[in-house]
Amino acid sequence: MLLFLFAIAFGTSEGKTKSEHELLHDRLVKMNDALLSAVEELSKSDTTEGEGDDGVDRTVLGPAWHCMDLKQLPVSFDAVNGQYPCLKDFCNSIKTLETCLLDENYHHGCSWCGGQCQPYFSYQKAFTQCVVEAYADHDPDKVNGVTPPMRPWEAAFDTTFFNHPIGKPGHAGLPYEGKMRWAFNTASRNGGDRVPIHVHPFAGMSCITTHNGETETIVTAEGEPDQILPSGKCYTMPPFTKLGPYNYGGYTVLDTFVWDACYPIWVIIEPEATWVQDKQFIFTSDLEC
Repeated sequence: MLLFLFAIAFGTSEGKTKSEHELLHDRLVKMNDALLSAVEELSKSDTTEGEGDDGVDRTVLGPAWHCMDLKQLPVSFDAVNGQYPCLKDFCNSIKTLETCLLDENYHHGCSWCGGQCQPYFSYQKAFTQCVVEAYADHDPDKVNGVTPPMRPWEAAFDTTFFNHPIGKPGHAGLPYEGKMRWAFNTASRNGGDRVPIHVHPFAGMSCITTHNGETETIVTAEGEPDQILPSGKCYTMPPFTKLGPYNYGGYTVLDTFVWDACYPIWVIIEPEATWVQDKQFIFTSDLEC
């Protein structure tokens, strides 16, 4: 469905063929599949230096690799209990993985986090704090040693078009199809404002849809050369990679993520803009207490 949406939105008018979009999608899926496999092995391992039983070095994910192990995070339910006093009891009353991961329970605020059905918002908060602390001594205000120009600021407009499980309820026991969700979002920033430096726990794909004849978008990613992209072009966002895209004239993007709800879609690590974390991809529960 999302590939069909991309084909309609971008087609060949901007020089991007359907097959190229499929290749980008395949790359996203493979990166997330590999990462999720690594997370599973990490949670089973007693090692502390980043190497699991399969010999894979987890430290390639960067300074926050250890944050992926949710069972090791100090999770507080104070905030969610204050806002949704019945949510934790509701989630904890669900005893099976399959039921917990139903889409209706996601909208209530539940997901299978750390081996139990829990309010995922609390785990997202704990993960965010862990990642911010992990990057504190790793130039959180720079990408490739440089701070991007302009003001790091919240989006002028953003919305989620689509958020749905990848698999069916019967797939809940599968590590990739069962726990992961699609998220399809748009966001716009005004001229002079840019996205704060951030990382994504899982891979994503971003497509520039400004179409206003303004300047091209500069995509900065840690360890990679800058990309200068016109409207209509897409780029992939690897997991745990510092990103700081910007456009002097302002721009709009469509983002696609495959993610686990126990983790936030992104984590802002730039110290002066961490407040933006709660301004986009906002959690709400439709559970009536």
